Amino acid sequence: METRIERFKNVGELESKLNQAVKLFIAVAPKNYSITQLFQTSYHIFKSGDLQKCDGNSIVNSLVIAAQLGLDPSGASGQAYLVPFWSSKLGGMQCQLIIGYRGLIDLILRGKKIEQIYAQPVYAGDKFKIKQGSVMEVIHEPHVRITANLKPQSRKLVGVYMRGVAVSGKDFVSWMPIDELNEVEARVLARMPKDKATGKPYMVGPWKTDKVQMQLKTIIRRDYRMLPRNPYIALGARVDEIAELGGGEQKTFADAAQEIKQRLDDSEGQQNLALNSGNSGAEPVESIYSAFIDNLEYLVTEKVISKEKASESQKLWKKAEHDETRREYAKKAAQRREEHERQKAIIQ
Repeated sequence: METRIERFKNVGELESKLNQAVKLFIAVAPKNYSITQLFQTSYHIFKSGDLQKCDGNSIVNSLVIAAQLGLDPSGASGQAYLVPFWSSKLGGMQCQLIIGYRGLIDLILRGKKIEQIYAQPVYAGDKFKIKQGSVMEVIHEPHVRITANLKPQSRKLVGVYMRGVAVSGKDFVSWMPIDELNEVEARVLARMPKDKATGKPYMVGPWKTDKVQMQLKTIIRRDYRMLPRNPYIALGARVDEIAELGGGEQKTFADAAQEIKQRLDDSEGQQNLALNSGNSGAEPVESIYSAFIDNLEYLVTEKVISKEKASESQKLWKKAEHDETRREYAKKAAQRREEHERQKAIIQ
C-alpha cells in the first residue's frame, strides 16, 4: 500500500512548522496556557523517537487539540499523551492526542457544576457494594495482603467505578466490569503499531505504561453524560473516543485547525475562538457541535428520540449554511434534554 505520510525529518522541521502556526495556537488556547511550554514538550517527545514515524500534520493537529482543551500532552501530569496509531487511510503512523484520567477530571471540574469526581479500581477480595436509594452510597474496603517480603500481593482487577457529587448535592455512581474494560483495551490495541516480523499490533503509550489510569479514564469517558452538562468534557470526551477507538471522522478536532486558521483574518472571530479563554463573544461552533452531539446521544439513550431522528438532525446541521442556524439546532436539542431531565426529576 502506498503511504501518504509526510514525516518531519528532524526536530528543526517540527519547530519551523509550529512557529508558522503560532497565531493559531494563541487563538485557540486558554488565557493562561503556555504555548512556549507546549512547543518545548513536543520537541522533547519528538526527540524520544515515538513521533518520528508519524505524519507531521497529525502531530501539529494533536498539539492544536491539546492547546484548545488547555491540557498538558507530555504525559508527566497524566492529563494527556501524544500517541502513534496506525492509519489505514494514510498507510502509516498518525499521532493522536489521548486524554488521560486527570485530563478528563480537569475538564469536568472546569464546568463548575461538579464538586467532586473520581474513579477507583476494585480488585478480587475487596468489599464493594453500591447501595441505591434517595442517597447513593458506595461501600469500598480494599483488601490488601502483604507477602513475606512485605510487599503488597498483586491482585486481580474485577472492575472500576465512578462517583461524582454535583454542587447541588446529587450523587452519580456507575460501575464497569473487567470484561467491558478488556473490550475497550482490545479495540485500542487493534489500532496500535504493528510488529514487522509478526504483523501483530503491540501496545504503546499510556495503555502500556499507565494501564489502570486508562481504565479509570474509560469509565469516566463512558458515563460523563450522567453528570450536569459541560461543553469542556463533551468536546474532550468525543476527541478522546474518536482518537483512541476510531469509528468517526476527525472533523470535530483535527480539521478544526484549518477552519480556525481561516477565521484568523476575521478580527471578530479572533475574540471567539478559544473554548475556555473567557473572551467575550459567542461560544465556538466546534464546542457547540460537540455539545449538540452529546445531547442527541443522550436523547437517543433515554428513548426520547430515535436514532433515525438523531441522524437526520446531524445531517441538517451539516447542510446549514450559517453558524446561527447551527446554534439554533443546538439550542433546541439542549432545551429538549432540559425538559426531559426536569420531567424525570418530578417523577423521582
